[in-house]
Amino acid sequence: MRYSHKIDKLTVAEKSMSTEQVKTFLRVDYTDTDDEIDLIYSAAADFIGNLTNTLIDKGTYRLSTTVRGDKLLTMADPIESIQSVITRAHTFGSSTVTVQPTDYEIRPDILQFRNWQDARVTVELTGGYGLDARAELKQAVLLVCTHLYQNRSAVDTGVTALPYALKMGVQQLVTNTKR
Repeated sequence: MRYSHKIDKLTVAEKSMSTEQVKTFLRVDYTDTDDEIDLIYSAAADFIGNLTNTLIDKGTYRLSTTVRGDKLLTMADPIESIQSVITRAHTFGSSTVTVQPTDYEIRPDILQFRNWQDARVTVELTGGYGLDARAELKQAVLLVCTHLYQNRSAVDTGVTALPYALKMGVQQLVTNTKR
């Protein structure tokens, strides 16, 4: 069974590439847009991370999803540790419950719940690739950075082939990474 995840980055300990590397790829050699480029990089890394269920940067994350049926939650990859698992199950009404470590088992990229019902689950975890991110993930992030940088205006200038080309390029790079 496939679940829809939402991955939120809480803190970043190590990015997969430096601002200078992104600027080099974008062919930007001035510093007055560094903050904007950092925001673009962050959005691109989050986009590719959510698309591939992968943690691009090393840091802390919050993963929100629904656990049903077999009670196996495929986690984002790679994970170093899990800080907390909180759930809002139908049987508990509107209150949240912190799941005790005895109620779940952690495997390399799966969280399996014991004696648990269908529930909305939020997991806070530490993990990510950082500088060790695979080349195809870094390239996909750079493609999205390029698109966001070149299209930072709110006005469409009429280039219709770019979104399709971006989608195809990113799709080819992340095909083997998606779960």
